[in-house]
Amino acid sequence: MNPAGFTEASDRFNDIWIARKSALSLARTLMVATMVIAVGT
Repeated sequence: MNPAGFTEASDRFNDIWIARKSALSLARTLMVATMVIAVGT
């Protein structure tokens, strides 16, 4: 396997990983905010 192609695939994997992590943290933040609003009202 050529190093350039491997690096490109690794970068793409990192982008997907970062996107998934940010989506999970956003979902968790929304869930917590919903709970806080539900408890507060």
